[in-house]
Amino acid sequence: MPVPNAELALATTGVTVLDRPELPNYIARGHRRLRAHMQLRLIDILGMTGGYALTLLLPADTSPQALDAGVLLGLMTMYLVIASHFGAYAVDAFQGSKAGIGRAILSFLIPLNLAGLLAMHLGADSQPIEVLLLRVSPAVCLGLATARVLFAIHANSRGDLDNWPVTLVLKDGADDVEMPHGATVIDAKRYDLRPDITDPDALDALGTIVNRADRVIVACPADRRESWAVALKGANVDAEIITAEIATLGPIGAGNFFGHTTIKVSTGPLALRDRALKRLFDIVVGTAAILCLFPIMLVTAIAVRLDSPGPIIFKQKRIGRGNRIFYMQKFRSMHVAKQDADGSRLTTGKDDDRITRVGRFIRATSIDELPQLFDVIRGEMSIVGPRPHALGAKAGDTLYWHVDPRYWHRHAVKPGMTGLAQVRGFRGTTFTHSDLTDRLQADLEYLSGWTLLRDILITALTVKVLVGSKTF
Repeated sequence: MPVPNAELALATTGVTVLDRPELPNYIARGHRRLRAHMQLRLIDILGMTGGYALTLLLPADTSPQALDAGVLLGLMTMYLVIASHFGAYAVDAFQGSKAGIGRAILSFLIPLNLAGLLAMHLGADSQPIEVLLLRVSPAVCLGLATARVLFAIHANSRGDLDNWPVTLVLKDGADDVEMPHGATVIDAKRYDLRPDITDPDALDALGTIVNRADRVIVACPADRRESWAVALKGANVDAEIITAEIATLGPIGAGNFFGHTTIKVSTGPLALRDRALKRLFDIVVGTAAILCLFPIMLVTAIAVRLDSPGPIIFKQKRIGRGNRIFYMQKFRSMHVAKQDADGSRLTTGKDDDRITRVGRFIRATSIDELPQLFDVIRGEMSIVGPRPHALGAKAGDTLYWHVDPRYWHRHAVKPGMTGLAQVRGFRGTTFTHSDLTDRLQADLEYLSGWTLLRDILITALTVKVLVGSKTF
């Protein structure tokens, strides 16, 4: 039976209420997305053209008048192709996000630099290349960014980006499922929305509703999930069914093993290409740091030896990538007889009688961490990543993994000399549980949003953090 033209009953606390007559006001999912994509591509072209036109207003001796505009046209064509693959037209890009603008600019700079390198390789005149790289490209990037910001402002003021993407929740007898604030919820039973594949009218009514959404979530009893799954497979919409029973497993996807359906619960956070980039970054930065800091390391080694008897380097078991144990190196900062092999005793600062005179200085300046650069070169650590912890490390009187079971998730990448938690100021002794959970949350955020640019920024900000800043 078709859906009646009556008000759709939705949850009344913090959720959107839609009347049946309002549904046609939503542009169909495919048309809305296609129109937005075409508009943003046109805006990109206009922004790049405007930036190029701006350079033509420069004085004659600096204006790229002699530059063939056909080159820019070719770059625009390559840009549109590359931008589609770099996420420059993802959902957040339509809202003028920094990430969307950054991906757009990067998509222009890649073909631009490739064109410049190719021209120089072929022995072309360097003057037009210099004009293109140093004068035209900044103006074009500025025009591109400005156009995107103005597009987002205009679209927001008109409400074009409201409720996009649209998520629709169909509740079919699952009253115990709590919906988030702002969700659009429809009571399927009240309006006779049924996953009945033997009734074309029922499927038509269901299709009419779900076709207005970008994503459909179904909350229903376990015995009705199969019916909803079958009915929605032909609805031409991204559909999901809430299954509370497997929530504790933390599934991230589904798979198949010789005819057996599996639930994917883990995957490496970095693809092969990303791991190669991160390793190259570690080798380049680690080698450069060793060469630059070698005099400081040599003086520190001499000072440690003269200050107290014992080895210069202190090695301690730490938990590394894949939850595997490795030996991390540091300049020794404690008296040998009082060393804490498993890190079970919290460091109390100036009153800690285990720390030597030189040890207090190198701890305060983080010079004691410099031998870890060799751990980076060996591949056991990375320049940036979650800091590795000793086996007996505690937050207060509680072992780290007893505070939060997500602790082990942070070991999906190599441990780092510095990390997102450190540049945010979450470093030092963990006297309370929150001292651990704050840095754990930052570590998990780093894992879920890794980029090479972020590694570069964290590395650059580490020096600032070491002198007392906690901003990032």
